[in-house]
Amino acid sequence: MASLADEVRSVVRKLLESLQPIAEKHPEKLIGTTEFKDLLPRAKQAFPESPTIQEMKPFSGTAKAVDVVARLSALEGAVSATRTTRM
Repeated sequence: MASLADEVRSVVRKLLESLQPIAEKHPEKLIGTTEFKDLLPRAKQAFPESPTIQEMKPFSGTAKAVDVVARLSALEGAVSATRTTRM
């Protein structure tokens, strides 16, 4: 059974893989942010020692694709940094 941290890592990776092509082709396109909004509390729970994750705010409503990818990338970096410091 995967841990919550592993689940968060997987969801972040999958969201980035699906949204990066959209952001590259249509950076100003407005997209839904429900997945990010649902992911953020789980990330905060899985990585309570990460100030970057703890201070991250959800989007309200839709957001530009490039902004969602930027925030997901920051989340991915924080998750990776946390994994590195745990090892």
